[in-house]
Amino acid sequence: MEKCPLSQRELEILKMAALGATNEQIASKLYISTNTVKVHLRNIFEKLGVQSRTEAVTLAIKEGWIEVGEVSLKPPETRVAPLPLWKKAFLLSALLLASILVAMPWISPIQARGSSSFLADVSSPSRPAAMMASGRWLLKSFLPSPRTRMAVTSWEGAIIIIGGEVAGNVDGKVLAYYPGQNRWEEKAPKPIPVSNIAAASLGGKIYIPGGYIPDGTLTDALEIYDPAGDAWIRGASLPMPLCGYAIASYQGKIYLFGGWDGKRATNKAFLYDPEADSWQELPPMPTPRAFAAAAVLNDRIYVAGGINGSRELREVEEFDPQKRLWQKRSPMILGRAGFGMSSIGPWIYAVGGGWKNYLAHNERYDPKADLWTPFDSPILGEWRNLGVVAIGNKIYAVGGKSGEPLALVEEYQAIFTIMLPQVQR
Repeated sequence: MEKCPLSQRELEILKMAALGATNEQIASKLYISTNTVKVHLRNIFEKLGVQSRTEAVTLAIKEGWIEVGEVSLKPPETRVAPLPLWKKAFLLSALLLASILVAMPWISPIQARGSSSFLADVSSPSRPAAMMASGRWLLKSFLPSPRTRMAVTSWEGAIIIIGGEVAGNVDGKVLAYYPGQNRWEEKAPKPIPVSNIAAASLGGKIYIPGGYIPDGTLTDALEIYDPAGDAWIRGASLPMPLCGYAIASYQGKIYLFGGWDGKRATNKAFLYDPEADSWQELPPMPTPRAFAAAAVLNDRIYVAGGINGSRELREVEEFDPQKRLWQKRSPMILGRAGFGMSSIGPWIYAVGGGWKNYLAHNERYDPKADLWTPFDSPILGEWRNLGVVAIGNKIYAVGGKSGEPLALVEEYQAIFTIMLPQVQR
């Protein structure tokens, strides 16, 4: 364990932040001003070399500087004289009217909020991430800047991170992270900066279709990155502008499912042939969805979760690329959107979520048993619009949003390999 650089007061504040306390709750508990809390938090970030409460809490838990669960957030008791009956009636009427006015814009959340807020992140400092220590999860590194809504894939043992949203702006940067050396490199930027995207790796190239661009509209452009040459080229445009889709590669082709078309979640599906540089439409999914995830296992493509209208979806559908048929499978335990999926061994791992539902755990799917089972998550409550990729027996979860944008790179040991000594007879 490294020596803690924080003062006792800073540790006290960080413990409360770990429990999800707001700045106002911390100020009330410690009898200090909210501005003083903000100053302490800035000092904590500077001393630890981090940029958010989530990163500070994660690092402190990892190093053993704080233990979550020992702080009460109950504010000091104050005695209030009972209100007269007429005042109670007046306040009740006012509260009812306010509730109606507040609820009206959320009758259809996606349409009511408009595409700009649905496709961009707004920090919620009053809802910081809830952290949970886990034996299989390891805080591996930090992104140079907190990042959400990007594409994440792998190439020759490196994690490639493309585009996304940084500090409220659509970004075109390309980063390579090498977990073995814990090393970062910046690569040639994507010509068209985009967010709300996903990536497919195929034949040594990385394919990024569509996305949400800085002017607030969607693009149909397909851009292809060559990691070996650190160069970009253009491919055939999508049949329609899309973002928030799920994507997978299988047997030399790229499959794209669902997404956001600028007005609604769609059930359309497309296939891209790199050799012909052409798209063709596939049978649509049974369920329209945006911000779903896809993974390939045993010659099938599984599309899970997403958001459609007012709820995060549990629905899972299996696509047979040979017969081009859809089949419903067992739903996930929790509805999830803005999450990621990867397959390792005989299982599919779903990491993240919490767009609307509380993220209590991640999930693992066994296609043979058609069964989802939970596994632990290092971040609870909300962890969405992150990137998820598998390398070897490990899953990497990058960035995302949990109240605020994150810069974390988390590593999950999905499968342990045990080497047994040879016994000579």
